[in-house]
Formats: sequence, C-alpha cells, structure tokens
Amino acid sequence: MAENSWNFYKAISGDSEKGTQGTHSSLSNPLDSVIGSTYYRDFSSNSGIIKAVLTGSNFVGLDGSKAVSMRAHVRMNTESANKHIMFLAKTNTSNPYSSTSDWYKTVGYKIGISDQSFSSNTIKGAYNVHVPLGVNLLSSDLFAVGTWHLIRADFIPSYSNGSIIEDHIKLFKSTDNGNTWTQIGSTVTGNISNYPWGHSTNKYWGFQTWGCSIDNFEIYVSNESA
Repeated sequence: MAENSWNFYKAISGDSEKGTQGTHSSLSNPLDSVIGSTYYRDFSSNSGIIKAVLTGSNFVGLDGSKAVSMRAHVRMNTESANKHIMFLAKTNTSNPYSSTSDWYKTVGYKIGISDQSFSSNTIKGAYNVHVPLGVNLLSSDLFAVGTWHLIRADFIPSYSNGSIIEDHIKLFKSTDNGNTWTQIGSTVTGNISNYPWGHSTNKYWGFQTWGCSIDNFEIYVSNESA
C-alpha cells in the first residue's frame, strides 16, 4: 500500500507511524499476487493506535454532494482485546487517544472490524462507535484471525427538499475480491448535526488501526449526486 498523499498520526510516542512493509509471500494464507501485489502495510507490532488520513484535495472537505465508499483488505494476525481496524469518515488530524482501550473516542464515524468477542480465533464486532450510534452491527458474522478479509464501508448523505438530513452508513464484506458484496448488519443512520459535511476541522477520510495489517486501501467518490 503506497504512502503517497497520506498523513499518519501515532497515539504513543515511539511507535512507527507508518507500520512496516510486509511481504505477502511470508504469510500463511497470503493474498494472491494478482489481488495483493507484493507488499502490504503491517501495523501488528505497534503498541499504540495508528491513524491515517488522506490529504489529497479530492478527498478533503467533501460537501455531501457525492456518496463516499472505502474498501480494503484487512487482517488481524493475533487476537487481543481492543484490536481493530476501522474506516474513518469526517475525522480530524489530531492523534487518536493514547490508550488502546480508548480507540473508540477518536473523532468521526468509525466502522470496520474489532476484537470485541474475546473468543478464540475470531474477530467479532463491526462497529460504528460514533456516539450516539454505538451500534454493534456484527452479532453473528465472524472473521477468522490470520486471514485476509475484504471489507467496504459506504457513507451516503440522505437529502430532503435539497438539504442533507442524515447519513446512511453501510458495511459490506466480499469473498470473491469485490465482484459481489454482502451487507453486514443493518444500515446505520448518522447524525449530521454532530458531523456535518464540509466541516472546517472534521473533514478527513482514512483508517485507524491497532495490531492489524492492511492492503489495497481505496476510496471512491460517486459519479452521481447522492
């Protein structure tokens, strides 16, 4: 995963901000080279939370006239309480919270997978932890540890009489490299009074992780109005 156009922020001084460059061939259950190229970004050795935001002008301060979709291959190699990898929407450039147990307090919508089940060999808990949502979207679907998973999050502004009234947030997974997608849980309604579009500070998109790896991170802006 390329580092161009990204700013990285670390929660605990001394952590590597950008993770390390991992090689797929060194992994058990690696991504196929056609899907994952040669390298991925490995954050599994970091003791603190890493937050990455896209700084390219096409993806900063979006005004809600278009829907946004983010997707990535993600992997957790070992299970531990509060490990997670989350897509971030409408976040800022401040460091995430320094305590790994406080990761959910990072500004913005957060949705992805986290180890909330504390059961063996599973990652459970697709979260949008932005208060007042606090919805656990993933009550039954399990993600195996030590395996790559392709997930996607869509953020769709909903209009009434020409004005945005709320956001519709959806999480998906794919088992065939994005040819088909299955929605996980229900659509969550986001409150734009807390995180409006075009905010002067909370205007960035990216991801946050503790103890996970990521590859093929992509962000799309729809061709049509939302």
